Amino acid sequence: NMVQEVHGHATFKVGFLGSLEWEPNIEGLEWFVRTVWPTIRHQLPEANFTIAGRAPGLRVQSLATTEGVRVLGPVLWAAEFLAQQDVVVAPVLSGSGVRIKVLEGMAHGCAMVTTTRGAEGLSVVPGRQLVIADEPVAMAQACVALLSDPDERRRLAGEGQEFVRQKHSWQASIQQLLHVYRSALERCYGVS
Repeated sequence: NMVQEVHGHATFKVGFLGSLEWEPNIEGLEWFVRTVWPTIRHQLPEANFTIAGRAPGLRVQSLATTEGVRVLGPVLWAAEFLAQQDVVVAPVLSGSGVRIKVLEGMAHGCAMVTTTRGAEGLSVVPGRQLVIADEPVAMAQACVALLSDPDERRRLAGEGQEFVRQKHSWQASIQQLLHVYRSALERCYGVS
């Protein structure tokens, strides 16, 4: 069900799921809609970009005035929303730490496109488990290529899912989180 056929041709659904009150997400979405989306839309005029997540403020809501962009707000089931998307983007320009959203997208079998910053802390091979693009044109091209190629989407999604299974099972994640929290406490409070 990766690609929905409508009137004999594929739909092109790009999605984002994340906290819409977190500044790096807002900044990344503004960048994506202003600099990446016009190129995607120019090449695939029927493409749609859906922004989902908690608490969309005015800055996020105003992105819906762009052609082909809609702001859905909170979704009840992340898995269901992600399953409906052809490509899921995580345009991260700032902030740090392992990207839970990128891992979540891969775990749900999504074809993910993110930035170097978005994949920070993940031992991925770019182009194998997800696509990394930092320039607007490169990210637009990556999205268009995946939207146009269901087989490549399935391959990428499958590799991404396998990566999460092997490297980021709950057991592995808990150990990593404990390590992250410990070093954060040490940095902030000198506690060890």
